[in-house]
Amino acid sequence: MKIVLAEKVYDAGRYHAWTDLAVFKGKYYLAFRTGAMHTSGDGVAEILQSPDGLRWTHCAKGVFKYGDECSPLLAATPDRLYMFLHCTWFDPETCAHKTQPLMFHTDNGDWWSGPFPYLPKGYQIWRPKYHSGCFYATGYRQTGETEGGSRSDLFSSCDGRKWELIHSIGEVHPRTNETELAFAPDGEMVALIRCEAGRPEQGKDNPACSYLGRAKSPYRQWRYTQGPFVGGPLLVWWKGQLLAIGRTYLNPDQRIAPWDTTDRTMVCRVVGDRLERRLILPGGGDSSYAGAVELPNGNLLVSYYSSQEFAADPKTRLRRSAIYLAEIEP
Repeated sequence: MKIVLAEKVYDAGRYHAWTDLAVFKGKYYLAFRTGAMHTSGDGVAEILQSPDGLRWTHCAKGVFKYGDECSPLLAATPDRLYMFLHCTWFDPETCAHKTQPLMFHTDNGDWWSGPFPYLPKGYQIWRPKYHSGCFYATGYRQTGETEGGSRSDLFSSCDGRKWELIHSIGEVHPRTNETELAFAPDGEMVALIRCEAGRPEQGKDNPACSYLGRAKSPYRQWRYTQGPFVGGPLLVWWKGQLLAIGRTYLNPDQRIAPWDTTDRTMVCRVVGDRLERRLILPGGGDSSYAGAVELPNGNLLVSYYSSQEFAADPKTRLRRSAIYLAEIEP
């Protein structure tokens, strides 16, 4: 496995991040958020379209504006392309931030319908997957059980709008959030669960890590294996192997700030119940949150973002990042 191409595809001088890729009716779609900074309250989802994965043009820019639109995630069915995100805003009456998952869809890639609320308020969605005619996704929310506690729940839907709770997932850690799903050829569900380091009151046995979970249908009985931390996790099947892509800490014991300059986007193979690192993509710092699709030549196209080139300047650190694409061959 090696990188044959890595290039910047979008940089408009702002903070561009949190990507995803999809193929729909023969065209490629790249979604990401643009805002003033990582958590600036003014984020808007943007979508680029390409006939070949090389030449990109806007097909939706600034069309969606419903608060801070975070983590736009794409899911394609044969007849419709969906975009799922969560919108956050400040409620002056309660002096608190509110979160609402929203869904948009298009039948032709150009005209979008929505927004359609789905899941209860307070949930943040993570990459719905379309499998055997249904959507499956995880949503995470604050639990209130302990300070900083959060929990991921597994949902399913037939239409992307009405969702049913299947089971809580990742009960092995008090601070689970972004939880990526994939399906094995035999129908087994695989989950890669991001876990934040526990607060002091939660004990020292809850480090920043990930858990790889597996469950057979109806996906209520899970077994978990702990592994290294993976931020913004992605699971994708490619050439008969399951890959895990996400943010890693090269020096976890020496990180001096969030989104340290030594953070990177890694590509791993899932081997049994462990992650085997195969590649580190160019760039770093505040980075990762990948999407991936297979190209006609059989190579894997991976989208991600990186802030490394802007990190040295205090004026742009945490306020600028760019969108990149990497092409990987077996």
